[in-house]
This record gives sequence, C-alpha cells and structure tokens, in this order.
Amino acid sequence: MNLREFFDMLAPQWEEKLEEEDFERIERLIDEIEIRNGNVLDCGCGTGILHQFLLEKLGPKGKIFEMDISFNMLKIAKIKNPKFILQGDAEFMPFISSSFDTVIFLNAFPHFRNKKVVLKETFRILKDGGKLFILHTFPREEVNSFHKNYGGIIADDLLPENPEIISMLEEANFSKIRIIEKDVFIVSAEKRGE
Repeated sequence: MNLREFFDMLAPQWEEKLEEEDFERIERLIDEIEIRNGNVLDCGCGTGILHQFLLEKLGPKGKIFEMDISFNMLKIAKIKNPKFILQGDAEFMPFISSSFDTVIFLNAFPHFRNKKVVLKETFRILKDGGKLFILHTFPREEVNSFHKNYGGIIADDLLPENPEIISMLEEANFSKIRIIEKDVFIVSAEKRGE
C-alpha cells in the first residue's frame, strides 16, 4: 500500500475521528498566523477541514485552492470548495511560478517523502513576499509518537527537529523563519527575492 492508497482508505471516516478539541486547535493555529488576501494553497488538504477557517479569515477577496494526493479525500473536500480542488503531488506542484500569496501545510509535512523538494516547489509557486506555514495541531513529540505507534506506512513520517527544518528552509531560499512550539506546532517562512 502506498501513501495515496492509505489516505484513500481513511477518507470516509476521517472527519468522524476528529473531536471538538481538534477544531479548536485548528482555529487557534489560524488565529496565530498572518494570512494575506489573495491566493492561498492548502497543500495536503485532506477532506478540506481548513477551508471554513480560511474562508472566515480571508473574506471575499481571497481564493482558496486545495490540493491533496488522495482522490477520496478530495471527493469530500470538493463538497466544501467545489471550484478550486486539485489532485496532485507536493513534489511536482502543477502551478505556474509565483502563483500564491500563502501556502499552508496542516498536519501534512511529515508525510512528504522528499521534504526538500516540496519546500523548493513551495518557494517556486509563492509570490515574492509570500508566506509558508507548516502547522500541526499538536507539538512535534506527540505527532512523531502518534505516527510511530500507528506504524505501517506512516511509522517514519516524522516532523524533523527544528535545526533540520531551518536548514531545509534556508536551502530552499526562505527567510524570516520562525518556529513556535507550545501545545501546537507552527513554522512560518517567507519568500524574499530569488
């Protein structure tokens, strides 16, 4: 079973497993970050849980694009956002350069097999001054412990340590890198020039 098949299998019951606390944590994450009006990509969107939170923050001037590798997850996401849904791989983003003001990975970053390539692709599709946010509803230790204990194809899908994340972001030419780790996990970085 590959990662796409794994998430396709989980899609029908994905949102049923979420609790009120999960939604509260997502709301806190979105409140903590600065999102500009314009084009926002929710990369690794799953069933589109983030859509309503982003819609409230952006208002009518923003466009939310959602991309995921799992077709079954996207079928559910399409109900929430029928216009801008795309099946794709974060290592080969099907967008022209400088398309987005913001790219968000919510609970997705550990699942990217080649994180360096994903970050370089993200840099490419961001506009100058655009922001990347790597968000998790739980701190690194809990995310990594959950994935290890779940086992199988996601057993090694871990959030790297902060110095490694910073190094990968710098290698992809990001600047203004900031990491907040409390009861949630937030990485922000900005594209400045090329």
